[in-house]
Amino acid sequence: MLAKFWWGTDERQRKVHWLSWKNLGKNKSTGGMGFRGFEEFNQALLGKQCWRIIQNQDSLIAKVFKSRYFPRSNFMEAQIGYQPSYAWRSIFSAKRVIELGSRWTIGKGQQVRIWKDSWLPNNAGFKVCSPINVLEADACVSQLIDSNTRSWNRNLISQIFSPFEAQQILNIPLSWRLPN
Repeated sequence: MLAKFWWGTDERQRKVHWLSWKNLGKNKSTGGMGFRGFEEFNQALLGKQCWRIIQNQDSLIAKVFKSRYFPRSNFMEAQIGYQPSYAWRSIFSAKRVIELGSRWTIGKGQQVRIWKDSWLPNNAGFKVCSPINVLEADACVSQLIDSNTRSWNRNLISQIFSPFEAQQILNIPLSWRLPN
């Protein structure tokens, strides 16, 4: 369909295709036309909508989707649901873009779950790989922070995590200005 648009082909006659579709996608500096991949571009735009739903929870679209598709959880835990709308299916398909590219910034750590959420820098998927052995599976990062000194509980962290992950955690600066 895109080729028909760009080269003007119709049912009655075929016109000359001056460049292959592969070359149209190349940068202009390398002899292409600089077209972007439409599927990737669409996923990027849908990912932007996902991010808006996460960041602007008081927006109308966020309230509508939350009431219908994730009333008892957050966007990142939402499921596709029963008979989803086309808009929700599209936005939901881009949730993976956000999952792969985002992680929590640690403030007090009250909403960030140690083993389920993405919060570690330089780790596969930003998630903890060490086995659950001391704290419960839904434990929050706040349990790793000494509330009196507002610093990481070094003893607990070295007891629970592999040396590599423990060092990663201890290198994360804590921000008390952030709510989470």
